[in-house]
Order: sequence, then C-alpha cells, then structure tokens
Amino acid sequence: MIDSKSVDREILSFLNKGYRIVTDEFHQILTPVYGDNSRVVTQFTIVLTPRVEKIDASQYKEKDSLVDSQLKLTWPAGLTEKDLQKSVSRTTRFLNTQGEEIAPAHEAVLNYRRTATVNLVTKAVLYTGWIAEQNKFPAVSAPVVSGYLANELGKPELSSTPNIPARVDAIHYRKLGQWVLKITVRDNKNNLS
Repeated sequence: MIDSKSVDREILSFLNKGYRIVTDEFHQILTPVYGDNSRVVTQFTIVLTPRVEKIDASQYKEKDSLVDSQLKLTWPAGLTEKDLQKSVSRTTRFLNTQGEEIAPAHEAVLNYRRTATVNLVTKAVLYTGWIAEQNKFPAVSAPVVSGYLANELGKPELSSTPNIPARVDAIHYRKLGQWVLKITVRDNKNNLS
C-alpha cells in the first residue's frame, strides 16, 4: 500500500522550496488498483521545475512576505516598490538677484518602471530595463513678472535617465529701474530747446 500522506508531504516540501508541479501521475489516478503481487514495483512520476514569476512594477512584493498563503515560501529581496519604480524630478525656480522666489517654481516628474523575473528556488532576480512614458522633461518658459526682466527666455527640453539625481534649475530676474522720459526738441537750426 502506498502512503499518500508521505508523498504529499514530500511534494509540499518541494513546493515550499520554490518548485512547481509540471506533471503528477500519482494524484491523477482516482482509485488506484495495485495487484496482490508484492514483487511488482509500481512507479509514479512527479515532475517538478523551479517556479519562475514575473513581477510587474505595480505588483511589487515585500521581502519575506508569503508567495502563497498555502505555503511557507516567501519572496526574496529586490521586488519592492523602490526596486521596480523610480521617479526623477526637475524643478525650475524663478529668482530675483537676492535669490528670493518671485514666481511659483515649476516641477516636472518622470516616472520609470521595470519588471522583475524571480526564480523562487535560487531567489535570483533579473530586471528588464527602465521604461517611462516619456523620458524628456518639457521645456519651461520664463513667466512674465511685472517689474522684472528675466536673464533668459526659459529652459529647453531636457533628456533624462532614471539614474540622474533630482535637478534644480533657476531663471534669474533683475528688477527694472524707474524710467524717466526726457524729450528733447530741436528746432530747424538743430538747436536744443
């Protein structure tokens, strides 16, 4: 007689190590009939393979959280939100000559994502490259600030990668002085009046 509980325990131990069942001849037979000849060996094949999971950035996993509530198998490191999602920012500030902000800053953020493939037996994690919906910061125009003159018209479009640090640019403004309009009139003989 074959003890199915010992077979189930053995299969469960492999599932807890990160394997998955490909085929299972033992459990496919609903009512096994074995002869009364004890010299006949009955063989069953159970094929297992490492369980490989693809983890999208929106499905990130915390280290040591359970893969499946039925198993003791846990996720390895490298699958968290921080591992699969990254943001890069560019802030453009509008400053007077004293470094004071005279218009609200403009901030643009690019969001990068990647996918991980994890082998639950070896705990190896492989990543795709970072992708973003757009990988360029848009151009920023210098706003008109009453009484000030900007030192440039704006900042151009800027290419980015997920590994650059946050960038802060500034457009500087100088205060316009008071203008005194002086009109000089010359007569026909080129004399000032």
